Amino acid sequence: PVSTSTSLENSSELKSYSKIDYLNLTEQIFTYDSIINNLSETMNNSNGHQTHVVASDYESIFVDDVTVHFAETVKILKDQNDEWLYIQVESDGRQGYVPRTIVMDLKQFIDQLSKSKKLLIQNIFS
Repeated sequence: PVSTSTSLENSSELKSYSKIDYLNLTEQIFTYDSIINNLSETMNNSNGHQTHVVASDYESIFVDDVTVHFAETVKILKDQNDEWLYIQVESDGRQGYVPRTIVMDLKQFIDQLSKSKKLLIQNIFS
C-alpha cells in the first residue's frame, strides 16, 4: 500500500490544514485502515459463522446488558426483541444485551468504514 502521509505531504492539492488537523486526519485514516485490515482478517477466518460488529460504544446501564466498544466483534446469541440483542463479545466472552441499532453485519461495517476512510482522504484534497 502507498504511504498516505508521504502521498499527502508531497501533494500540491493539499488543503490548508493546521499541522494538528492534518495529523488528526491522517491518524484517523490509519486507524480506519488498521480496523479494516483486522476485521477483513476476521471475516476471512470466520469459518462460515456470521460475525457482527459494534458500530459505536455503548456503556452498560442495566444489570443484564454489557459494555461494548467501537469495532468489537460479537456473536448474536438471542434475537427476540425489536430493540435489543443478546450478544457475546468474541474477544473475552462477555455476554449481555446491547441496543440493536449499534450492531452491524461485519461486511457492511467494513464497507461503511472503507467509505468513511475514502471521504476523509477526499476531504484533505478537496
